Amino acid sequence: MSDYPVGYGKPPKKTQFQKGQSGNPKGRPKGSTNPDELIRKLLFKPVTVTQNGKATKVPAIEALLSKIMSMAANGDHKALKLVWEMLKTYGQSPQIGSIAEVMAGCSSFELSPEEVAVVSKAKLLKGVS
Repeated sequence: MSDYPVGYGKPPKKTQFQKGQSGNPKGRPKGSTNPDELIRKLLFKPVTVTQNGKATKVPAIEALLSKIMSMAANGDHKALKLVWEMLKTYGQSPQIGSIAEVMAGCSSFELSPEEVAVVSKAKLLKGVS
C-alpha cells in the first residue's frame, strides 16, 4: 500500500493521465461551431423576400427587422415597444424621450405632462377594441 491518499479530487495513481498526455487527445473536431458563430451565420444568411413585387435576396436579420417595423407601423404594441428599445439602444439621437412624445410629433418641451398622457393614451388605444 502506498502513502498516497485516494479520495475526492485524488484518483488512484494508475487511473490518472500520464505526464505529457492530454485528457482530450483528439480535441474539438474541426468545423464544429460555437453558438455565437452559429447565430451570426444564420442571421446573415441570405433569404429571398418580395419587395415591391420583386424577389430580392437580403440578410435574414434585415428581413426580420423589416417585418418587426411593419408590424409596429400596423399597430402591434409589442413590436412598437421592441422597435423603440432598439432605437434607444442603437439609434443616433442621444435625446430620445418617450413613445408618447414621438407619437405626438413633438418634444416634451412643447407639451405638458398631462397633454402627453392624453395624446399617448388616445394614440395607443386608437386601434385597440
